[in-house]
Amino acid sequence: MSSAEKRIKRQEWRKMCKKRRRKLIRQKAAQARDRLDQDIQREREADPAYRKFLSETEQLEEIAAGREALERALRNAQWLEEEHKAQQRFEKARQQVEAKEREQREQRDRIRNEFEERERKIEQARAERRRQQEEMVRMVRERHTKLQEFVATGIDDYLPELQAIHSSRMDAADCKFFVKTGTCRHGLRCSGNHPTPGLSKVLG
Repeated sequence: MSSAEKRIKRQEWRKMCKKRRRKLIRQKAAQARDRLDQDIQREREADPAYRKFLSETEQLEEIAAGREALERALRNAQWLEEEHKAQQRFEKARQQVEAKEREQREQRDRIRNEFEERERKIEQARAERRRQQEEMVRMVRERHTKLQEFVATGIDDYLPELQAIHSSRMDAADCKFFVKTGTCRHGLRCSGNHPTPGLSKVLG
């Protein structure tokens, strides 16, 4: 086999490795996003405010159903009772139902507003986590590409950058577990910083 053929095969092999690595990175990022969505859904279902909102909504529906039943009963009783007395009872019942509905509606509105505000904050936090995850994936890809170029060509244009310590979260404290073991079971979801040694430290 000629040197040219060997070079072509090596290029094809490197291209295949890059493609597989990119696919693996995408898969890990997708898995991290799925886990994050599942965590948010579990937090929502465990939220007392959300459960209370559902309970109050059900109570309001029961009150509305009771009002409809009351109106039907009053219509059926009108032919047996004096119209004036029936109207008095109906008015009293209507006022009671309306007062209860108003109270329940106001309470439900308060709960809904609290729940929507909590959801807004959760969505903001989730968007920020996703942004940080995407930025970290981009930095890892870029760093990997530069490292491959350095290994393949020996050109040290990126050497200072590759020798620097890479931080996953510049504004966060170091993850104690990652610092001790070099890995973290939370992965991209971890709120701590994962400092990765630079090239010189790895080779040293």
